[in-house]
Amino acid sequence: MEPTRPESIFNVQPAPGDRAVLAFSHRGSTSFAFYSLLKPLEQTKVFLRDPNDDWYSNGLPDIAGGLPGLCVRLQQITSELKLKRVGAIGASMGGYGAILVGATLGIDRVLALVPQTLLDKRFPLSPENMSAYRYADLRPLVAAAARTNIDIVIGQNDLMDAYYASRLASLENVRVFQVPGTAHLVTQTLHERGQLYDCIRAWNDGQVSANLQPAPHLRDPAVSQALEELAQAIHGGELRNGLRSLDAIRSLVPNWPGALFTQGIIELKAGNPDHALATLSQCADITPDWAEVYFHLARAHFRTGDLGTAIQIVGKSLALNPSWAEANYDLGNYHEKAGRFEEALAAFGKAAQIKPKWSEPGKRILSLKNSLGMN
Repeated sequence: MEPTRPESIFNVQPAPGDRAVLAFSHRGSTSFAFYSLLKPLEQTKVFLRDPNDDWYSNGLPDIAGGLPGLCVRLQQITSELKLKRVGAIGASMGGYGAILVGATLGIDRVLALVPQTLLDKRFPLSPENMSAYRYADLRPLVAAAARTNIDIVIGQNDLMDAYYASRLASLENVRVFQVPGTAHLVTQTLHERGQLYDCIRAWNDGQVSANLQPAPHLRDPAVSQALEELAQAIHGGELRNGLRSLDAIRSLVPNWPGALFTQGIIELKAGNPDHALATLSQCADITPDWAEVYFHLARAHFRTGDLGTAIQIVGKSLALNPSWAEANYDLGNYHEKAGRFEEALAAFGKAAQIKPKWSEPGKRILSLKNSLGMN
């Protein structure tokens, strides 16, 4: 069997031996996820990309028969190449796809990074027409696939991802791990820390990377229930109910940075910047290396009118993540409000450079230059 073109949506790379990994790309991907990262693994690789962002629930456009047709094709490859040990990996929508296809096929293991485990139109990214998705809820499928061992990896501080993981955490064939000091951007964070390949290699060898921590609290049904209520409240715009759910979560899991962070964000949205300051400051004390905390803490200071501290605090965020366009944009906004126009133009320019398709920094640069008579 010859390898297929890397720019396609289904790419088979045969290798000697009886091991293989199926790599599912994330939502919106225009190339294969994990393509370069998996090169050192001397085993068969199959890369999949759903160009319709259809959660792999309808298979792939190039393969007839929808999801069943895709599974038949993968079974044919397994038979042709005499594969005995097969794993699947994916992140976010790719994580959902890895669980969906892996559990359907009954393969050996799955590594799902920040996967959605429930497609529900009340929540972000989920499809509108849920009737077309037989496996919108992955829990029954995973429960029936007892021989497929599934490792889920989430950021320590993303409560929506924690909710998705908690829905499967009590199943015997599921383990949940967390990456400290990050939220949804687990793949990016592990890559920046030089730890992503180590995590994948360890999983591929049936081990657990030392960079991952167990998340036993997510096996607690009370925690899972409180997380579900929080998700429903936040995405339903019921901020008071969200704060009540967070009180329950914090009583069950004291000093969970993600709970403090989420509470601070809700307090900001609810128009309580002073409360948000106290909550986010407490969160920053617990997780001093988390850039997102300082980003929102700076916004809280800005909302109270403390421009000097807002500039200082967003600077901490940028020290941890200099390539964050939104943080550079906020820095430009704070400088402009403080009358520091040269600094504002530089910050807006940096934001535009980092994220060239984002039009807002360019608009602010043009507006500021016009007001200063620079055009």
